Amino acid sequence: MTRINYTQTSKRKIIDTTCTDDDEVILISAHDLVDIACDISNAAIFLHDIGKLLGLIHYGKIEAHTAVSMARLTHDTTDTWCNLLDERLNDLNKIIARTAYAKVGDNDNR
Repeated sequence: MTRINYTQTSKRKIIDTTCTDDDEVILISAHDLVDIACDISNAAIFLHDIGKLLGLIHYGKIEAHTAVSMARLTHDTTDTWCNLLDERLNDLNKIIARTAYAKVGDNDNR
């Protein structure tokens, strides 16, 4: 397959990370890509923090009443992150649905 040559009609910078055998390409703004990367990074940090908290609870390093409070905060934060990532996934799936690929994830399992 031949690589597509882009014609610049504006001062827009195009960074092509596709492979020569890619037959579908989605252009996404750098702003949107950074937004997605930030969401993934923050969710990973949050999951790491949950792991630390669970470890402290497991090894008895936190008093029972403190563990209950931390669990409540963790639950609320988990719900918030779940909703945020579901919204992000739904937005991405609207784009993916326009390609030959299937949508990612199954939101009905929650």
